[in-house]
Amino acid sequence: VKSGCPLAVKLDLVTHMESCGLRVCETSLVQWTLQLKQKKQNVPLDEVAAMVSSATGEKISSDPEAILSAARRVLKGIYAGADLGITQADFGIAESGTLVTLENEGNARLAAVLPRLHLTLLEAENVVADLTEAAAQAVRLLPHAGHEARRCLLAAPVRQRRAGRPRGRWRRGLPGQA
Repeated sequence: VKSGCPLAVKLDLVTHMESCGLRVCETSLVQWTLQLKQKKQNVPLDEVAAMVSSATGEKISSDPEAILSAARRVLKGIYAGADLGITQADFGIAESGTLVTLENEGNARLAAVLPRLHLTLLEAENVVADLTEAAAQAVRLLPHAGHEARRCLLAAPVRQRRAGRPRGRWRRGLPGQA
């Protein structure tokens, strides 16, 4: 499952994963319906209702609340059955290794905790030094990222460094690579 993730689009990650035989499911309701419609834009509500009806196996009316409720039921099952959840962090905190995702739909949280594995993408320029910079960054990002109506902060903390142990480093690549 893939939560809203512009970096994955930039990297063409979905195409690469699909070329390897993997099935990728969008989790944003808009992106999911576009995926069901084979990427065509401007899908009318009655068509969205028909697509969600087909996905759920039940008749769904074109009422937006009915569509949303049914889609959430389907997507929660997809999250729970997924092997991998892909999200994008809004910023990372170098001091602690914490990745922070600001979101308002809950998709990133579900993609992070329900699948067996979780992959978070982060743009290198979105790394801040410490919690003080992170708080300032969150204040800057929230009003511009569609988070006005319902603010939700998701932080994936990592174990803190113990006194006397050397600080960790951010590095690129996979474990075991030089």
